[in-house]
Amino acid sequence: MTIVLSGVRPGWKVFARAAEVGTVETVANGDLYFRRGRLIQHRYRVPAEYVESADEGVVDLRVAPDRIEQFAEG
Repeated sequence: MTIVLSGVRPGWKVFARAAEVGTVETVANGDLYFRRGRLIQHRYRVPAEYVESADEGVVDLRVAPDRIEQFAEG
């Protein structure tokens, strides 16, 4: 099941199995883009099929926190 990301907004918190991993930057072409890091930020692109749920300012991913790096850009 693919979650509809049309309601997701910039600034929403992104979680991977209850661990906060970043903040939504945008949704484009069916993918979720988020950033993580304070001083040095990294950008991630997550295909919609990895999104478990998205509601009330929170996006939950269907991936373990230690697997987030596979979605890093650049």
